[in-house]
Amino acid sequence: DLILSGGGGFQSGAVNTKLPLPIIVRVFDFKNRPVRGVRVEFFAPNGNSTFSDTIVITDGDGYAKTSVKLGQKEDSVHVQAIVPGIKGSPVIFPLYAFNAGAQNISIKSGDNQTGTVAAVLPYPLTVEVKDAYNNPVKSTVVYFLPSGRGKVNPSQTLTDSLGIAKSYWTTDTTTGNQTVEARITATQTSFVTFKATVKASIVPASYEILSKDSVVGLQGTILLNAIIVRVKDKYGNLIGGLPIRFKITNGGGKVSSNALLSDDNGIIRCTFDFDSFGSMTTIQGYDAGNNIVPNLLFTIFTYEYVSIDSISSSGGTVFLSWIKNPNPFFLNYKIERCSNINFDNSTVVVATITNENTTTVNDNSSTVGTSPFYRVQTNYTNGYSFYSYNIKQITVQP
Repeated sequence: DLILSGGGGFQSGAVNTKLPLPIIVRVFDFKNRPVRGVRVEFFAPNGNSTFSDTIVITDGDGYAKTSVKLGQKEDSVHVQAIVPGIKGSPVIFPLYAFNAGAQNISIKSGDNQTGTVAAVLPYPLTVEVKDAYNNPVKSTVVYFLPSGRGKVNPSQTLTDSLGIAKSYWTTDTTTGNQTVEARITATQTSFVTFKATVKASIVPASYEILSKDSVVGLQGTILLNAIIVRVKDKYGNLIGGLPIRFKITNGGGKVSSNALLSDDNGIIRCTFDFDSFGSMTTIQGYDAGNNIVPNLLFTIFTYEYVSIDSISSSGGTVFLSWIKNPNPFFLNYKIERCSNINFDNSTVVVATITNENTTTVNDNSSTVGTSPFYRVQTNYTNGYSFYSYNIKQITVQP
């Protein structure tokens, strides 16, 4: 007529363990007398438990009992004791299976980020803590331990109801690969490691000139790496991918009209095309915002070749003329003669002329019948010198 609980409800235990007390029911007839030999079935609707006996026959006192082993999922368990067709059936026993304690930690998100030095990475470091049966474990302390001089906030925190813990990572001031370890306990050997690739700040702090701030070259030529600049952030890290534009503010010549990008070593290289006439060129550097970078100021001097214009001889005298060199740093012309085109140690200086307007000379020292070679060397007050781009040979006539 009636089935009632005999005890064992409202217990709790760790997942995958046996509860300390059995669950018990008692069966009565309509006169409230215990009934022997009644078949009682024990059943867990959510399947998260097993029983020592699923089918139990009541004893002489009307009792039926079974032991419960909780399943592997943290959850409420409502075990039912069923005798079909009588009052009180099913008897429900509320039970609870709690997690087995923090055992595993894994990365949920925030790994393999890219950021800049001394800055908070865009995504939090997120870990998930579970027990040995894959149940999330709340209220577990997670320690975040950065490498180097990086910082995390918070450095330790509790997991939430889903077993999740988060921390925000401020990177070190050095570039390269950096790491943060997340541990369940400070001394536990099991941990996970977050990695980040850290780049220099995109805000330049210094421009270091590696080339000469005063460059020279010959007209009509191209000088690769005429300007070399290295850029760093305020922590001394080399900045790659930074645009710098160079503009000619005075004089001739040509530089790239496009902004130049620094390489991975923070190096920016600028090529200069020398003009076809002697000049002094001033080049100014500008940052990505088109603002002048004061120390990026360069001077390039273009020096002109001279060319031998004509050569002739008569009566043992060689007559030589050349194109004037108008460069403001002009020092002198030296006219040289040699018996061979290599101008080796047999070279003779025919004349040294200090007036740039004097562009002719007579050589009376050549031997009639010989065929010497001539060239003109132009010397400058700042120490540079260049030879004429053409060499001429003549046979000295009697």
